[in-house]
Amino acid sequence: MNSIVIVENHVRTTILEPAVRGVINVLQACAKSDSVRKVVFTSSISTITAKDDEGELRSMVDESSIVPINQVWKTKPKGWVSSPSLKTFSSSSVAVTPSKLQVYVLSKLLTEEKAFQFAKEKGIDLVSIIPPTVAGPFLTPSVPASVQVLLSPITGNFQPNLLIKIAKLFSLEKR
Repeated sequence: MNSIVIVENHVRTTILEPAVRGVINVLQACAKSDSVRKVVFTSSISTITAKDDEGELRSMVDESSIVPINQVWKTKPKGWVSSPSLKTFSSSSVAVTPSKLQVYVLSKLLTEEKAFQFAKEKGIDLVSIIPPTVAGPFLTPSVPASVQVLLSPITGNFQPNLLIKIAKLFSLEKR
């Protein structure tokens, strides 16, 4: 079995499928409840793109700007990085480590898609929001670049090149 298939199977079984099960479990509980009137799904800015199919910037980013799941599987986001928390798989001479960003985007896209399917089937009023930022403990050893940009008006340390770097990180390049 080739390394890419092994990685995809590992990501599906250990990350994506449990994430979907978790979302469906929450929605099942909501469907059984007499008091839940609306469910809000917290999406992510990483699930949308400001570029159209030709790679040109869109004049407006909306629901039609969702990054297709198959595109995330087939491409590596700019900023593709090795991830110590994700297992490296190898067969022959090829070693493959999935990107944290790619797996995160896949997880968010897939869980949102399945949540809307389930909500429609069960008559649940579901909406999805993309918050401007989410605060919490960092998954990195240093302050992430996105947080540095967000704090720059307070710290006075605005770096335009850092903002460009972050924008490129969240755009997908076709391979």
